[in-house]
Amino acid sequence: MFENKWQSVSFFIGILFLVLSIAFIVLVGFDYQVFLLGTFSATAFFVTYAAKQASQFKQANQLTSLLQRHENKLQICNKHLSPSYLNEPVEVEISQISSITILAASLSVQLKQDEQLNQFTLTGSTTEIKQRVEQLLTEQELQRISIQ
Repeated sequence: MFENKWQSVSFFIGILFLVLSIAFIVLVGFDYQVFLLGTFSATAFFVTYAAKQASQFKQANQLTSLLQRHENKLQICNKHLSPSYLNEPVEVEISQISSITILAASLSVQLKQDEQLNQFTLTGSTTEIKQRVEQLLTEQELQRISIQ
């Protein structure tokens, strides 16, 4: 059921906080809203952390999953923040890209026809992102596209 000990520990701590919240509501009622808010927040934190430890979520957040090439299109997806909602990738025609700017954990793509920048948040360092972009593009495309 659980892939590692931190996932199981987080999940059980989240359940513990949920049980404490329910017991407090039954015994005392809703008189102490701050306490209830705190315990429900702790429940959400620990259960979400447990879900983020799953291999499916980790795989979806790898740089190779977030930045891919399919034929003549570059498929870019923002880093997934929630295990319950995986962002949909954006496909950009490689021939339409005029420049790519790589900053710390982010990628900006400017298209020839637009003055607008498409901003994406990725995982990995600037060097790792640049290496991944260079892996995906051909020599001709690398010469034509300005990478900063």
